[in-house]
Amino acid sequence: MHQRRKDQHSVDVFELKHELIKQTKLTKFFRIVNWTLMGLMLATFVTILVVLENQRVTVGEKALTILQEKGVVENER
Repeated sequence: MHQRRKDQHSVDVFELKHELIKQTKLTKFFRIVNWTLMGLMLATFVTILVVLENQRVTVGEKALTILQEKGVVENER
């Protein structure tokens, strides 16, 4: 009787240890996924900012060219 309880205890401890290892691996995996997604979001955000800045400069240059053609702004170049 005592030996059986001891064996059951060993099995319980083994199962708990196994479950803990499994959860630790899952936690590490999800941490990696989380950081990867945050990195991708940051990269996307920076890319969008760069593209918008480039478009703003282009639109500004076009507007300046149009105004210079109409004679509203002096050509400073």
